[in-house]
Amino acid sequence: MNDDGTGSDEVESWLVEPTLADLFDDDRLTEQYEAVDDIELRDREFEYTDAEAVFDNEEELVVYWPLEDETGVRDRTGVPAIDLDWQLDQRVTWEFSAENERAGGAERTGTASTDLQISVLTGSFDPDEIETTLENWADDRFEEQTEDEDGDEDEDGFSSEGDRNGYELYEAGEYGFAVGTDHVVEIQTDPVVETMAALEAVLNGHERGTDRWTDDEGVQDLLDQAGVGHLSEAELHEARNRENLVAGRVEQRFGVETADADELLEHRVEQRFGVATTDTDELLEQHVQDQYGVDDPDELSERERDRLRETIEREFASLEEEVDRSLESIEESIDVEEWEDGLEGSIRSLEIDGETTELTTAFLYESESAADVDSLHEYVGSNRDVSDRWGTLNDYEVDASGRVLVVSGTIRTRSLLF
Repeated sequence: MNDDGTGSDEVESWLVEPTLADLFDDDRLTEQYEAVDDIELRDREFEYTDAEAVFDNEEELVVYWPLEDETGVRDRTGVPAIDLDWQLDQRVTWEFSAENERAGGAERTGTASTDLQISVLTGSFDPDEIETTLENWADDRFEEQTEDEDGDEDEDGFSSEGDRNGYELYEAGEYGFAVGTDHVVEIQTDPVVETMAALEAVLNGHERGTDRWTDDEGVQDLLDQAGVGHLSEAELHEARNRENLVAGRVEQRFGVETADADELLEHRVEQRFGVATTDTDELLEQHVQDQYGVDDPDELSERERDRLRETIEREFASLEEEVDRSLESIEESIDVEEWEDGLEGSIRSLEIDGETTELTTAFLYESESAADVDSLHEYVGSNRDVSDRWGTLNDYEVDASGRVLVVSGTIRTRSLLF
């Protein structure tokens, strides 16, 4: 519980992760992709700021940097920081397999992603004033998009979408708003996500206790250990180990998430020849179909078949060399320190008390065996200089609780400026 009475439970009730399949705008989805499959929740992050605590400790913080409106939500709603109790900004990211049709009718499957940004402002608000501010903002934001090619009103204009449980609901393009006297909620979506469906899902998660971060017991333990304090930030992600990091780098470079040489080769062959196989006979058959419009390579002259096979085998060998060389280079570039091997997420919580601040950082690992107290203790101890990650940390401890390791201690408040 914070000094102002804000409990972690209240904040956690807004940490939601809706089901993406329920949020898709089917029309826009089919405009971009032939088919979508294998939806996976990937990354989650949040930042929490207790505005009253920042103002109460303004002399030690020197400037109001914790109240910078990085998401722009306060600018859009017209809510000044001085009127806030607290603010929560979060992002949820999903990945999915997306199938597109290539030229010639061949299908190609790749990885796509989308995210949902959610901001929650808590305080005492005038909904009518906020509505006016939102309408003015939307007029400026979408003034060149308010009519479609036929001169009809476009869906990106500002519109009232009714009310529910004390909130007035509004939509403006990719933005959705729920405005009440105690809370203002804003969401931002990608084009493939239906804005109002996402807003309703966020409110449902808060009100009904469904589809929350804390549905995962490990995440609940992480939040229980650290709390939210006056300032906090958290991230959850895929386990950080060599295999996953290699796969991530491969995805950035080639568009497929894998650390396996054969899978990567098959992907590169598909990109080059339009068929996912490492069988040169199949490649020859596909190439003949694409280039000559015949199903059987035997319909070509022996000389032409030999020429095509030689070309395909040469290009296939080149792709094999490329894959081996690329994987070797990526693997050599990966450096995972012992303390972060198997790390799935963390939360850093700060409780400000004048010149000093109580710091608690909790780390969630993929297993208890991966949660190595000694390696984390060593890492913390060697990174406590002023500009280091643990700058000015004093009287600290590193404790274990199942899959979670917790670093707690005291830092100088002004060290937060570095």
